[in-house]
Amino acid sequence: MAEVVADLYADLLDDLTESRRRHSVQVGRKVADVASDIVPPALRAEVITAAVLHDIGYAYPDTGMHAIDGAAFLRRSGFSDLVCHLVAHHSCSHIEAAVRGMPDSVYESYALALPRPELHRLIAWADMTTGPTGETVTVEERLAEIESRYGIGDPVTEFIARARAELLAAGQSPSGSM
Repeated sequence: MAEVVADLYADLLDDLTESRRRHSVQVGRKVADVASDIVPPALRAEVITAAVLHDIGYAYPDTGMHAIDGAAFLRRSGFSDLVCHLVAHHSCSHIEAAVRGMPDSVYESYALALPRPELHRLIAWADMTTGPTGETVTVEERLAEIESRYGIGDPVTEFIARARAELLAAGQSPSGSM
């Protein structure tokens, strides 16, 4: 299913770097592999779509925060509220928003009437256990790679420091705690 989604949105994914595209597609594959055990059938396609497109904001920067930029781009492109919500909120993005001094209101237009924490955990697990070119890694390896890529003083590095416990918990299993 993730390959189908990746093929459907190849034009969007083409705007990402090759490594980011491989990472994104593999996150989608991981979600697709376990979705039948965790995600209600009516939501599976949207959740897998959000997983494949979770980093699309890197290709369409506006605020400098890829989760919000991606959700805004997807909203303008007509994607569902659920897809936009999952992209906006993926992998503890609320902590990164706080580091960047962004108000909580940046998330208001991506709110859902029914919270779906299990979907957040699923995408965070897949994201935190997939390296920058699609390889499976431990969460510690993933966090170390992100910190080394961005370096000391970068908001992303500060975000990792603040979110480490939540991200480590998220990476333990696709239905783990976060």
